[in-house]
Amino acid sequence: MIPDYLLPIISQRNFELLEKTPWETINREQKLLIDKDIAGTISREEKGILEALQAYADYHIDKMAPQPSVEEVMRAGKERLQARRRDV
Repeated sequence: MIPDYLLPIISQRNFELLEKTPWETINREQKLLIDKDIAGTISREEKGILEALQAYADYHIDKMAPQPSVEEVMRAGKERLQARRRDV
């Protein structure tokens, strides 16, 4: 099921196709489109595809390796600082 935040960028059908596509294939296509974008030779249609692939890549990375929230990072930093102060 596609997350709601992706619906403005990726259709349900395309999301399902991306979910079945090997990550290496998605990554390679994204790289080719980024190269075209940098070179200034990307078409409007390709730009839309690139936007969708980038949104899906963000989703995929978050799904595979979720990052801690800002609050979790701050709490862990505070705990490390307090532990150092106790050790001194």
